[in-house]
Amino acid sequence: IKMANLTTGDANKNVSLIVEKVRAAGATYVIDTMPFINFGVFASEATKSGLTPRYAIIEISSGMCAAFSAGQLPPQMNGAPCVTQWNNQRLDTANTTAVDTPFEAQCRKDFEATYATADSIGKGYPAITKTNAGVAYPGLKDSTGKQLDMDQSYFECDQMNIVKVGLVGAGANLTKKTFQDAIFKQKDFDAGGLAGGKGSLTPTKTWLASNVQQVVTANPDGSKSGPDANGLYQGKCLSPLSCFRTVPNTVAALTYTLS
Repeated sequence: IKMANLTTGDANKNVSLIVEKVRAAGATYVIDTMPFINFGVFASEATKSGLTPRYAIIEISSGMCAAFSAGQLPPQMNGAPCVTQWNNQRLDTANTTAVDTPFEAQCRKDFEATYATADSIGKGYPAITKTNAGVAYPGLKDSTGKQLDMDQSYFECDQMNIVKVGLVGAGANLTKKTFQDAIFKQKDFDAGGLAGGKGSLTPTKTWLASNVQQVVTANPDGSKSGPDANGLYQGKCLSPLSCFRTVPNTVAALTYTLS
């Protein structure tokens, strides 16, 4: 599908045009390797044409299977699996909400203190009084009018933790090399919102994630009702939007390194 150097609108037209070819080929599975801004149109066009395949997602770009991206997926992708480094969905397929690690709890406390006023988060957004696990940026109101402030930014906290280690380790002799040496010397980093809760950086592993896990798409119809007694919408997600739910006991080591 031609997408390079095209506007989103033109790229999406090409995505729509491929639907009939896929239907004519008799496809029963469709694998999504595109960001949600492009792939969502495929599922809706497929339904119009009578194509009802099962979907799966391969996360070939960062964030395709993060909480925010899930909220943009159409209902047709309910049940679509993905293997991802992310653990910011905060809910598993047994409907158990993740408990913050000590590191994540401190990150949450710092995040809420930072964004306690509207001015700190940006024009047009309300102040965050209390973060809600699994609620994607920028938060929303449900059908009952209940305000759901967004979850903390795990990425920002992880990033600042790495920077702190680098600055402290480099000391007064701060250069690019001493900064790198300090972060590469650290065996493990606490990592909020990542599979396994830990990460590492080395000269041949320049990404933080050390694990991946499986998640599955769930699509509640948030227009129908408020949360149930467990805080879930239609027993599926922590907000009215589509979400990814982690599959228990699927955390696996990410062993690839640069040659």
